[in-house]
Amino acid sequence: MSWRVLALEMRPTLERLYLIAALILLYSTVQGIAIEAAGLRQHVDPHWNRGLSYLKISLQWCEASYTTTEIGSPKFMVKVLQPIQKF
Repeated sequence: MSWRVLALEMRPTLERLYLIAALILLYSTVQGIAIEAAGLRQHVDPHWNRGLSYLKISLQWCEASYTTTEIGSPKFMVKVLQPIQKF
């Protein structure tokens, strides 16, 4: 089987993969914007003048939600999901 035939067969699969990656990137960026708009940036970026992107703010927010000791409590999950719901 030649590479050209293989590339043509894999094209729809790769397009779906790129679409999923683009949607994840968009969601994460919007969540970072929502965190900033809600005034919660200092929870994940205490050194606000270093200029983290909205994507990095969102990724640090998600990381903090998995590494905190309050994980699993309904109160914490509301706090984690709150920025994206307010936006």
